[in-house]
Amino acid sequence: MGALGTLLATLLANAAALLLTGAGAGQAAGGSDAELERWVRALDAAREPEWTQALAALSALGPPAAERVLSDFQAAGFAARRARAILLAEIPAPALSTRVLALLGDPDPLVRRQFVLLLGNPALAEEAAAERVLALERLALEDPSRFVRNQAREALADCGLAAAVAALDRALERLPLDEAEKAAASLTQLSGGRERLIRRLTGAAAQEFSGAGMPDGVRAALLAGYGRALAEVPGGGEERRERLPFLLGRTHPALEVQVAARTALASFVARAAELSEAARAERVLAELGEEGWPAVECLRRRLDLAWLERGDAQGALELARALERAAQALPPDEAEAWELRARIFEGAALTALGRRDEAARLFDELARRLEASRARRDDLFPSPRAREWTEGGGSAQIDRLHLSALVHLWRALLALEASAGDVRVLEELRVLEELRVLEELRVLEELRVLEELRSVHVLFLESRLVAMRTRASDPSTLDSLFERDLSPHSLILFNEKLAPEQRGPALDRAVQLAEAFGQVAPLELMGLEGQGAPGRELTDVFFDPTRLALLKELRMAETRDIDRRMRELNLPGSETRDPDQRENLARYLSYRLHELRKAESDEKGGLQEERGPESLGSEVPSGARLREIHAQLLEYMTPSMHAHALAGELRSEGRTSAARVLCERALATLSTAPLGSSFWSELSSARFELLRGSTLMDESRPREAEQAYQGAERRLAAIQTQMEERQAAVTDPEVARQIEVQTRVIRELRGDALLSLAVNANVRMGDPARALEYFERAYELNQSPFMRILRACYRARSGKKDEARTVLRSVMPVPSLYYNIACTHALLDEKEEALDYLERDLRENHPTAGSLAQKREWAEKDPDLASLRGEPRFERLLGGK
Repeated sequence: MGALGTLLATLLANAAALLLTGAGAGQAAGGSDAELERWVRALDAAREPEWTQALAALSALGPPAAERVLSDFQAAGFAARRARAILLAEIPAPALSTRVLALLGDPDPLVRRQFVLLLGNPALAEEAAAERVLALERLALEDPSRFVRNQAREALADCGLAAAVAALDRALERLPLDEAEKAAASLTQLSGGRERLIRRLTGAAAQEFSGAGMPDGVRAALLAGYGRALAEVPGGGEERRERLPFLLGRTHPALEVQVAARTALASFVARAAELSEAARAERVLAELGEEGWPAVECLRRRLDLAWLERGDAQGALELARALERAAQALPPDEAEAWELRARIFEGAALTALGRRDEAARLFDELARRLEASRARRDDLFPSPRAREWTEGGGSAQIDRLHLSALVHLWRALLALEASAGDVRVLEELRVLEELRVLEELRVLEELRVLEELRSVHVLFLESRLVAMRTRASDPSTLDSLFERDLSPHSLILFNEKLAPEQRGPALDRAVQLAEAFGQVAPLELMGLEGQGAPGRELTDVFFDPTRLALLKELRMAETRDIDRRMRELNLPGSETRDPDQRENLARYLSYRLHELRKAESDEKGGLQEERGPESLGSEVPSGARLREIHAQLLEYMTPSMHAHALAGELRSEGRTSAARVLCERALATLSTAPLGSSFWSELSSARFELLRGSTLMDESRPREAEQAYQGAERRLAAIQTQMEERQAAVTDPEVARQIEVQTRVIRELRGDALLSLAVNANVRMGDPARALEYFERAYELNQSPFMRILRACYRARSGKKDEARTVLRSVMPVPSLYYNIACTHALLDEKEEALDYLERDLRENHPTAGSLAQKREWAEKDPDLASLRGEPRFERLLGGK
């Protein structure tokens, strides 16, 4: 966190010694002329491994090395100039900006590109600001190399200089269309570009919005960033002229502009909420609903704000009923879809308001209605023998199945709450006869909860079967239900904004619900596997005829899908045109088909063996034996990460011991009997190790926390290497892109692990040198605004106050960054600003007592905030008088 605090300036002064390798490293760090020249010659020669060592050594020396390579830069050879340009980009020395500007005419585009990268570095602050912006603008418009032009445009967006906004705005009129679209996107990212962007799309400019004055691609790019910009302007969106771009964009002839308009509105609402301006977003949505934006969409977004930003169950109830009324004006199919969602919102609001009997009646009626409705809509669900594959119909049916599953999930929660209420009443009576009734009631209520959850599981498996038969998107795991916008978890159980005083009881219910579901689907809910319960059909999927049949149907659906794909391979116009690829795919499909048929045969043999004459048909196979017999069917049961989500919620409320136990239970499952691939198991283990490390850090067990974090980082590093090797081996660009996306996620998780190690080392272990090493490794993997603020802490601590302030100016303050911004200001000895942001963090990011107490305890020990200790306001914020 910004908590990476007390960093020793001497570490930075001695950084060269850490970076150099081999003999002579100490002299180079000291900067002797002879060593400097030796490293420059090695850099110019561009031979490995000396080149990498030279680059590290000279980078560590900083400005003196930059001075040296600039002294005769133009006289250097082709390879040497490239190497020196790379070095200079690593050393953002403000005093050298003017000299670099004079070299932008270099004939080598790779050299120019490195110089552009340097000139766009925010670390240069205001040095030669006007000259840098003019040079970057000229290169963005006129450089013969497309790569240099793109880099110059990105540099204008990155530099954080006010003049860059006007430069990007001017470039929109002169760049080729595709580059103009990218320039428009860059303009939307600049905090200083907000007003200019809004002026372009409002007022007189709005009159040409539907005309030919602006290419559709540029218009769409500007519009995509418009919502965020409008949210960041005080009072933005309150005037009709500011809402007009949304309305005109939605009805624009170009599809890309329509999509951009919807994206813009979504980003406006999300950004306003993030900036604690949910009330403004609601007002804008209400006005748009009156001005022509579909009323149901506006009401739907307002419901999200009511639930997740204001925690207003009564307001949500009124909006849900308004959505039901608005849905009646739509065509029948649309009306039903919107009304069903509105009714679930209504039931959720009644539950939150304590009107449980009304909620129970509503959900009972919805369950009957959805079941009857599903029976009437068989056209959306092909029979097992269907040869037509309709993804659209499948997606619609999956959605209906999930809505039905969510209704049963709500009914399970209500049954849990009813049981708890009855138990409290009877325990207060303390009458023997009543206690007997109490025990019977407990059993009945437990059975009812489990039956509802079994219905959820059945409907979920049916949705996966629909996906397999229709090639619609596979829901994959039960998390697709738990994380739905209409789930009890999203609206009540994990909702911090809803009745903060009820946060503890809500998490108690979440734990009870998870443990109950762990009895019904123990194989999928790792870490939550429950003990046996009444009725083996409820707790053993292979002993339940309905769920076992669905798993077998999934296998049959995969078999038919393989048959179809094998036929399509030989059709003219097959997507797989390369003969070698087609042959490899055919070989794989044939192998997989053989596996599936053999598994089915082995199952029959195993079951016959169990029912053989020796057993006399009297013994029921154990759960372990059934799992062994049906081993292949386990492939259709993807494990959930719900235990991870639940542990995270418990930790955020200060219940670290319970969170740690959940993580340890899941890790035990992953180490012994995991479902899924080894890749998935390793990734899941890393995520649980990360969270376990955080609970240990919370419990002031820093050595154990470090071990957990290191274990997670090692796993993630191995996965990253594996992914990079896969990416290098594939020839299909689309597959390579998908792997790159996955690799980026892994890198970010590694960054989180290293950052956690840095925080633990700094705050809990009191070892800033170790923290510095971990943080620099984390920053290499992730340069997000969050990480940039953390880096500002380092710059402030090491005396580089101008750089720290430049970073602060370049990042938009949002609630998720308030604490780290407070730390940076504290390190800069700007106490009032630090206290302002600390107060905003405690007020806006920690609405519940447990969360607030945990953050106060952290802030009290954070070395980054040391300058605030003793300040009366600081003591008051941390709970003192």
